[in-house]
Amino acid sequence: MAGQFDTAGRAIPVTVIGPGEAMPLPGPGVAVLRLEPETGHAHANGDYCPACEARSDVRAQLFDLLEGARQGLRPAFRSVLLDARALADVEPVVAALEGRLPARAMRDHTVGRRFRVAGVTA
Repeated sequence: MAGQFDTAGRAIPVTVIGPGEAMPLPGPGVAVLRLEPETGHAHANGDYCPACEARSDVRAQLFDLLEGARQGLRPAFRSVLLDARALADVEPVVAALEGRLPARAMRDHTVGRRFRVAGVTA
């Protein structure tokens, strides 16, 4: 399937761009995802909210990106820039990508096999 592995057969590299860093311009074959903070409507920060969780769930977003490319709904990609500049702390994002957080769905296992942390700027 196009977009699942780089040319050497390794997992797709993900570079996390943290607060205070400049977002590099993506080149050909680079997908960009943006994580939003869990704030913005009718609840206290930290309260469970499905809408906020969907905006900040890196594994769900990467799975959707992968599925979109597999189904031909978006261009294939070789790497991902993950814009996490709006988040106060990128550690939970990195922990999710590295498998240090419990998997909640089969998509989390798929993301764990298909993607790897290539770098973190914070």
